[in-house]
Amino acid sequence: MSLFDCLCKSHVLTYVAITSLRVHNWYNAHLPGPYLVGNGEQFTLLDCSMAPKLYAMDVCLKEIKDSAIDVSEKYPKVRKYMNDLFERPSFASTVEYGPETVVWGWKSYH
Repeated sequence: MSLFDCLCKSHVLTYVAITSLRVHNWYNAHLPGPYLVGNGEQFTLLDCSMAPKLYAMDVCLKEIKDSAIDVSEKYPKVRKYMNDLFERPSFASTVEYGPETVVWGWKSYH
């Protein structure tokens, strides 16, 4: 068994992912706008930074963790934030690779 297999099955990683999603869900529920800084109305570099990370998490939860965490059901504010980011033309125009590339990258790295 590889280190990657051990880490993917780790309860610690699942706990960290769930805790992060809970915090993000709570935070987004208390903002009047869709983004993370200030009143949430303006798209900032923090949102730019979050988009690829959330994209990779979304792909890996589906492909590697077999949809172990249903973000849409358990964390609707996070899912809405993710959808808002992914639908932005600035993000959509930069995604030149599909889920298979993300999975390959995670498996190769981990």
